[in-house]
Amino acid sequence: MLLGIALLATGCTRTPQATPAAAPAVPQAPASTAHAPAQMVLEAMARFRAARAFEARMQLEGTRSQDSRLEYVAPDRYRLQLPMGTQVVIGDTLYLQAEGRSERVPLPAGLLAQWRDPLQLQAGEALRVEDLGADPLDGQPTHLYRVIHPDPARPAMRLWIDADGRPRRIEQSGRDAGGADYRLQIDYSRFDDPALRIDAP
Repeated sequence: MLLGIALLATGCTRTPQATPAAAPAVPQAPASTAHAPAQMVLEAMARFRAARAFEARMQLEGTRSQDSRLEYVAPDRYRLQLPMGTQVVIGDTLYLQAEGRSERVPLPAGLLAQWRDPLQLQAGEALRVEDLGADPLDGQPTHLYRVIHPDPARPAMRLWIDADGRPRRIEQSGRDAGGADYRLQIDYSRFDDPALRIDAP
């Protein structure tokens, strides 16, 4: 069970960064996409990190293909709906439920922090961003960018940003540690939804 959570938490990329001490200031939503592409991406991810709640639906295709869902409520509550069942994380405690039993399992600090920073921008790395133009999702206006990290070991990502300046989809393709091809798609919704609640089981 923990292996499945760790796989999703890393998103087939690198080890998650530590959780930031404070939420960043939230930039205003852009009036247009005339800004530099890298700045648009940085501002979108700042808004994402400042979100009080969100839902992420994940589709992983590869040797371990699976569909999963993650819900987040600030400051540190997560609910993971995985093929093997639903698990809740509050702070650094996993409420493990399996075979009719429930137990509390301590997790390494910041294990799920990457879900607050899926592009791993906290390190302040210089990114190269390509503007791929308007590309609607589900009938809603969004703008598509290709984000390239300076570290060649990290595959490029495709990022869709909506009219409110928030990320709506991230796609990444590459090879896992075993050399097998994978494709990961994450769709975001329910930003700041007050109906999202996560309680300890």
